[in-house]
Amino acid sequence: MDSQLDKALQDLEQSTEALLEASQADLLGLCAALEKRADAITRIAFLVEVECVSSPDALERLSAALERGDGATRKALKMRQDAIEEWSRLNQLLRGVQEVREPEIICSA
Repeated sequence: MDSQLDKALQDLEQSTEALLEASQADLLGLCAALEKRADAITRIAFLVEVECVSSPDALERLSAALERGDGATRKALKMRQDAIEEWSRLNQLLRGVQEVREPEIICSA
């Protein structure tokens, strides 16, 4: 297997695992893993399309990484939904606090 393809596949596998292991609190880690994963996929596509580099092992690894990527995508969508729900709860709480606040008394002279 071509060493560039092997390196790109390793990057894809590592970044996919990083996505699966990342927590919602680590936004920078999530973004870095997504960028690394997108870069790896781009390099693999280039190597296969332009350089005509391929092997049965590479196809198996790519398929496995993409399948794991589906799990990472589901996890990311769940995190997004959780964040939206938390934002909604905080927004409702803030509105409730604003409604309970005592009204200002304006005295006219």
